[in-house]
Amino acid sequence: MRRLLLLASVAIAHPRNPQTESIRFCEAYVQCAAVALLEERLCLGNSLLRPYWLPDSRDKHNCHEKLRNDYIKLEKMEEKLDTMLTSCLIKNTVPFNEQQMKQCDAATLKSAAKFSYGRSIYYVPTHCFTGVEKRRERECGRVQSCCAAVPKW
Repeated sequence: MRRLLLLASVAIAHPRNPQTESIRFCEAYVQCAAVALLEERLCLGNSLLRPYWLPDSRDKHNCHEKLRNDYIKLEKMEEKLDTMLTSCLIKNTVPFNEQQMKQCDAATLKSAAKFSYGRSIYYVPTHCFTGVEKRRERECGRVQSCCAAVPKW
């Protein structure tokens, strides 16, 4: 029985790679920044079910339906920009040093806002109208500090 427990604990525990850890935090930062932007946009519409950019559902000109394809294109462009930013950060990041390996842990990674499903969230954001930058600082600051490729302003 002792051998089995020892074998199981050895299989689970594995050393963290300084390079891949740094990359994970950069990827988490990009997603967190995208979530912060979405949250601030949802604050403008103040509705989970109705995107901020759609006009009133009683619109007699049916503008929201006419603009639907344009907003789908914009969404795809934002996804592409996020992918490009992630690639750039990964290319320019450096492996963690010992101090960063201690500071940038699983709790820090968990602190970053994430999409619930696809590129959407299943909650109505709080602390509205603080601005995208302040929201990004508040929600993504910890993971941003663990991604060396993100410029410090």
